[in-house]
Amino acid sequence: MRVELDAFSGRPNPNWELTDQQSAEFLGLLQSLQPIPAESAAFEGLGYRGFVVTGHGETMNGFEQVRVFRGKVVATRRSGTAAFRDPQHSLEAWLLETGRSHIEQGTMAYVRKEIE
Repeated sequence: MRVELDAFSGRPNPNWELTDQQSAEFLGLLQSLQPIPAESAAFEGLGYRGFVVTGHGETMNGFEQVRVFRGKVVATRRSGTAAFRDPQHSLEAWLLETGRSHIEQGTMAYVRKEIE
């Protein structure tokens, strides 16, 4: 699985690959989240806009893309969109930690603060 930190305008966003073990952990964390109405999970604004996870052409628990942002998770598939609540921002914080070696220290601090 590929993770992109959606945080920049005008320059490339950091991205990295999850290991097989991390991918399995991601899917487990995703499955543990509580569903919410999809229309309540819109993403707007400039600056930090969360994490986008894709499966290299393979689905992730049936989803093609998962976006994690401010305690909400939106997962898309051809048949529609599903949304989930992540009230403790655990999945978001976990994704940030998986990118530690791919994200500049200043950006890590900025995103960590945004997540809190």
